[in-house]
Order: sequence, then C-alpha cells, then structure tokens
Amino acid sequence: MIRLRSKYLLVAARLATCILVMSLLQSCQPAFHVQKAHYTPQYIAAHTGKAWVEVPIVQELVHIAMAITPTGLADSNLVDHTTVYYQQVQRHFGPFAQHALIPALEKRLRRGAYTRLKMNSCGYVWQHNRLHKDANYDVVGWENEDYIAPLKPLLENFAQVTHFHAFYQQHQSYYDSLMREQQERVPVSKSWRWLEQQFPARYNAYRITFSPLVNGSHSTARFAGNGFNETIMFICPPFPITGVNDAVQNGLLTRIIFTEIDHNYVNPVTEQYLREINDVFGDRSKWTRAGDTDAYGSAYAVFNEYMTWGVFMLYCHDQYTAADFRLINERTEKQLSNRRGFYRFAAFNAMLRTLYQRKKASETIADLYPQIIANCQHL
Repeated sequence: MIRLRSKYLLVAARLATCILVMSLLQSCQPAFHVQKAHYTPQYIAAHTGKAWVEVPIVQELVHIAMAITPTGLADSNLVDHTTVYYQQVQRHFGPFAQHALIPALEKRLRRGAYTRLKMNSCGYVWQHNRLHKDANYDVVGWENEDYIAPLKPLLENFAQVTHFHAFYQQHQSYYDSLMREQQERVPVSKSWRWLEQQFPARYNAYRITFSPLVNGSHSTARFAGNGFNETIMFICPPFPITGVNDAVQNGLLTRIIFTEIDHNYVNPVTEQYLREINDVFGDRSKWTRAGDTDAYGSAYAVFNEYMTWGVFMLYCHDQYTAADFRLINERTEKQLSNRRGFYRFAAFNAMLRTLYQRKKASETIADLYPQIIANCQHL
C-alpha cells in the first residue's frame, strides 16, 4: 500500500482545503434540477438500497491527464500535490505533457470546467480499448452538455500511448485500500437513514466516487429514471487525520461526504422558501467575505452552504459524545467562519442547534425552515 510522506502530517492542511468549490452555474441551479437517467432493471436490482464507493477507471484517466496540465501543476486545491501517488503520476505521465489531450484539457480548465470534466467522466465505461457511454445516463453532471464527448479520441489515444491501464492495474490494491477505508470510517447508511428522517427527499442509492488526486473540489448531482432515484457524490479520499481520537477522525471524514450528501436533501426544501431567503441573504456582505464564497453566486447558494454544514453539526450532535461533538464542532466552525469566509456560521450553527433541541418530537428539520429563516434576520 502506498503511504503518504511523514505519516500524513500534512492532513491538517488537507482538511483546511477540503472544501466545496462549486461554480457559479451550479450555485444558481434550481434545487429540483434532477438529471434524467435510463436505469435498466438489472442496475435497479443490483443497487437498490445500497451505497458504494468507486475509483472509476475513466474518471481516474481524466484526473491523471488534468494533473499534468499547467493548471493541475499549479493548483494544489484541484489536484493534491502532497502524496506519493501524485509523485508516481508525475513520473509516469509527465513525459507525455505534450500529448494533444493536455492542451485541450487546459483550455477547458481555464474556462472553469474542472468539475464538469470529472463528473462527466463517470458517465463512461471502458470496453475493448474504447470509451463507451454508460447506457444508464445521458450525462453525469449538472447540465446536458457532455464535456468528455469531444475529447473521446484524445483520451483513448492518451490511454494507449501512456500505458494507462497498466498503471491503473498496478495501483488497484491502493485504490482498494482507500475504498475500504472510506467504507469502514464513514457510516454512509447511518447518515442516509438520519437524513431521511429529517427531510422529505428519498433516494434509492448512493454512488460515491473519488480519486487519490482530488483535494478540495467536491460536488454532487441527482438522477432519476424508471422509478429509481440516485445521488452521486464526487469527493476526496479518506486520508487519515492525525492528532484526534478515532471517533473525531471518523466525524471529520464523515463531514467531507455528509456535506455533499445533504445538499440533495436541503436544496429541495430551500427551493420552497426562495423569496424569504432572497430577502434575508440578499446582502452578501452580511453573510460572506470575498474569496471562496465568491463561487456561491446567489442568496440561495449561500444559505444552502450555511444549512448543509449546520445540518451536519445536528447529525453530530445526535451521534457523538458531548466531548467528541465539541471538538468536531470547534473545527467545523473554524473551517466555515475563518478559512472559507462564511463568517456568521458559528452564530447560525448555535441558533440552528437551539431550534433543533426545542422542536417537538413530531417535527423535522424541514419543518423548522420558517423559524430558521426568521431567526437569521436577527443574527
């Protein structure tokens, strides 16, 4: 198994940058935007009620190619530069930086297409030395445009001349170890059950994808077809966190995926209160500082970011001891308030927890929305 240098001593920096980096287009999308899918009876039977983790082969091909672009070499938030795996990628694939695929990807990355490229790649499978569309999806992403389709011949040629498949197979045990770590440390089924007790949205399956090269740019999308609903997450790997006990470590790792998962529950409820949220969160200067928050281009998007992280803290309140909750809460408030620029998060978080603790047994978090929005006026 590949190990990160110095026994993961750089993990604190990773957590500081392991953030949601959404584009303006995603931020402005309607919450009920659900991509159409064409799930086969076989897929439905195999995946109903399941949450699984993947390092998809086509996604990894795209991530590796992006890692050797000028943008990938310069941006350590998009591509994690701290691992032995990254060094091996550079040694193996760096000599092919002049391949025609690389400037084609760089052109798209400079236009902000990173997230779309990695999401779209999960709508493809590799068969007989060729990329083929996954018949279950039109496009895996937020919109109908497929950013991978025009690059298909270049990706196929790049994979051939670089011997990508040999590299991928040589690292399969490493991918497997990260997938096991993810499944063991992050109890997705527990999060799933808790969220569906608190929100009206329902999903039949959770598909979780990552690459060892991903650092801070995470995203999620929703799909439906043939009576089957699926949410797909695109996150970073579960690298260990030093300096905390196992429970707190698991909580902080859960945070990475939970704050993607719960967008699929929070956003649809937020959509019902757009007028009120625009009134309260319309003044960005009250809620955000310039920087990371610039990617959240609407009051709707800003509120959802406050809410998704606040909901995660309610989950931790229910699941962890008081001492462990206190540590997770402290780190999370610093992450949102200090590092990311959602500087009223601590006050929002405390207000939300107070409402949650006072709610009736029959009430859910979704039921609290009018009170949450009203209280935000006074923060």
